[in-house]
Amino acid sequence: MAKRTPPLMPRAQRQLRALGERLRTARMRREITQGELAARVGVSVPTIGKLEAGDVSTSFSTVVRVLTALGWMGISTRSRRRMRWGANSWTAACVARWG
Repeated sequence: MAKRTPPLMPRAQRQLRALGERLRTARMRREITQGELAARVGVSVPTIGKLEAGDVSTSFSTVVRVLTALGWMGISTRSRRRMRWGANSWTAACVARWG
């Protein structure tokens, strides 16, 4: 049986699409193809495509691995020093950065 993902509220859908667009922009600025990023992260090319499209079925761990492969994507060095990298603070950093 396929995994079912509950529907998201419109605001959450917009935020996921915006995150996907930012990930795509970061990847392209670094001149990395979806295939190269997928190989670095250990996922398939369609998974990277889904993530960049804002698909809700992509796991949080995949998002974290992509952000790591892209150099934490926009979180400043100063912010990194102040943060403790537990799950809650990482989530807080994502929310602070991407709304």
